[in-house]
Amino acid sequence: MVDHQKKGKANRASGRRFEEKTREFLEKQGLVVGRWTNNLVLENGEYKIVPSKPLMKFNPFTKVMQILNTNTGFPDYFAFLPGKETEIIGYESKKGKYLDKEEKAKCAWYLKNLIFSRIFIMYPGEKRGTVETWEFKEEESGASTA
Repeated sequence: MVDHQKKGKANRASGRRFEEKTREFLEKQGLVVGRWTNNLVLENGEYKIVPSKPLMKFNPFTKVMQILNTNTGFPDYFAFLPGKETEIIGYESKKGKYLDKEEKAKCAWYLKNLIFSRIFIMYPGEKRGTVETWEFKEEESGASTA
């Protein structure tokens, strides 16, 4: 029988490790990298940028709130090349390579409103330990951007 709690814990840990590997990959390319700590929320048919909140869960046995994830912003990172500070690029780490419909809509909104000049999706390569990328294009979203 599958223990979903253990599997979820392992998947979150694996995702965190891949995000850190992505950051190291970007820094090795000479980019200045920072964590994007904002998120988009749909309010009254329009997107609004708000600070992301940590994912918290109450443990009834210990009577303590546990912080499961402090890095809930989308995309995961923003980066720029020194000397080219006007071109801010967003980077999202995805173990599964693909974005869901909501994430595609957020990427399209960021590009349309010039928050980021480009957005790249980082995913594990075929060879163990490698990171590959593909650039998100606004026309790929397939969703309306309010």
